[in-house]
Amino acid sequence: MKLLVHLCRGHAPILCTADTNVAVDNLLEGLADSGVRAVRVGRPVKIREELRDLSLEALMQEHAANNKLDALRQELAGLSHGKTPEER
Repeated sequence: MKLLVHLCRGHAPILCTADTNVAVDNLLEGLADSGVRAVRVGRPVKIREELRDLSLEALMQEHAANNKLDALRQELAGLSHGKTPEER
């Protein structure tokens, strides 16, 4: 993995996959320890607890636009129930 990281650093994204959640977590841990900015995709309950900060969901929660996204989701939910913005 170190050779792959060295060859691709800054030139191309790297996609790593594995057959099990444990294996993916091990890959993520190795990449993070190597200083690679990595994102773990998957159900948070399947991600080792100490790596959950690197999950896509956690990173989305921290993003500056998350509050706006939540407001849009609430607006959409209201529209699907036939309510106008004033009624909500």
